[in-house]
Order: sequence, then C-alpha cells, then structure tokens
Amino acid sequence: QYYTEYIEPLVSHLRFPLAVCLHPNEDYYLYREITFRGWIMPPSNGVRKERKFYFDAGASDWEDGAGGPSLKYFYNMWKRHDILWDQIYAYEMTTTRKEFYDIIPQEYANLVNYQQCPVSSSPQDDTLQTPFLPLEIQRKTNEDDYVLLKLDIDSPRVEQGTIDYILEHNNNGGSFNIIDEIFYEHHILDNYLMSKWWGAGAAKTSMEESYRMFLNLRLKGIRA
Repeated sequence: QYYTEYIEPLVSHLRFPLAVCLHPNEDYYLYREITFRGWIMPPSNGVRKERKFYFDAGASDWEDGAGGPSLKYFYNMWKRHDILWDQIYAYEMTTTRKEFYDIIPQEYANLVNYQQCPVSSSPQDDTLQTPFLPLEIQRKTNEDDYVLLKLDIDSPRVEQGTIDYILEHNNNGGSFNIIDEIFYEHHILDNYLMSKWWGAGAAKTSMEESYRMFLNLRLKGIRA
C-alpha cells in the first residue's frame, strides 16, 4: 500500500528553521525559542500497527525537562493524532523512582515503566541495569509494533553508539527492523547556532555528517 506522508525538513541547524533567528522583541518571539516544538509532525496518516511503544532516554520526569517535558509532550501530541501508547519506557540517571512516580499523574502511572539508570553505548555493555537501547527495544517489541525512540541524554558517545547500531542493523536486510521513528538531538560542535548551549562536550562532527546521518536513517525507513 502506498500513501503520502509528511515529515519535518532537514534544514538549517536541524531544529525549527526560525529558531534563534528572530529578534526577541518581535511578535513571533515564541517561534525563536530553541525548544519550540510546533513544527513537529506526528505520522500524518496515523499508525497502521496495532501496538504502539514509546522509549524515552533522557526522560527527566512527567512535568519537567531541560527542553520541556518530553513524556507529557509525546503522550498528548500523539494522542491528538489518535495514537495511544500501549507502553512507555523511560530512562533517566538523576530522577529517583519515588520522585518520578510522585510527580506523574496517577492515570498514567501504570502506562509508564521508569528505570533510573544510565544507558549503554554498545551491545557488549548491555545489561538489565545499564540497557543498550536497541537491544532493550528488541526485547520488548517486534517488527509488527510501532516504536518511537526519543534520544537526548547529553552524552555524544552513548548517543552515537546507539545511532550507529541502528544504522547498521535496521532494515535493508539487517537483523534489527523495529524502530519506526527517532527524535534525536545530535550534540555537535559544528552546529553553528546550538553549540554554545552544548559546550565543549559536544561531538567534533560536521553539519554535513549530521545531515547525512539523518538522511541515512530516513533512507532506512525511519522517520528521523
């Protein structure tokens, strides 16, 4: 079956194209914020798979996060598009389980499975206590499920290890054809409008390489 589906463009500094570009006093200052999410496009034709899973690495908690609460955002925004999660898996190093479940509204507590832990950068380091996300996703889902991964843990080494594995193994005859959608903040020094926020810890990667990485994910059938 063929159908048209829209996705965000790969342009500029790989955020909303006007982010940081408008004068603070202009009427449209809201759109200048680097955390503006109004341009994000959930699957426009809904999801044709029965089960839906959302994995969030760098989840903070339900109500908070450095760029805004991702768990609350992806739950509410995808719900507007008639996509209801069967399970949400959240990973964060700093928020304790008690803090997390004290904050989350009771109606979502059984939906979200939270683990206070670091995530691993390679399959060799994968354990239940320090999961490697692609293998963690493989343990909990299958190819017939819709899977969204949000990756933003401010550790370029761990993030890149995750993305490299997905690029090597997802689709096109690979052994890992599970992830449908990725939201990933690629922390690189060459991002001319974002690197001052990320600091010296960002990866020494060019914008060209960043564009190529996202394009290759898309060529493998992943909305990225």
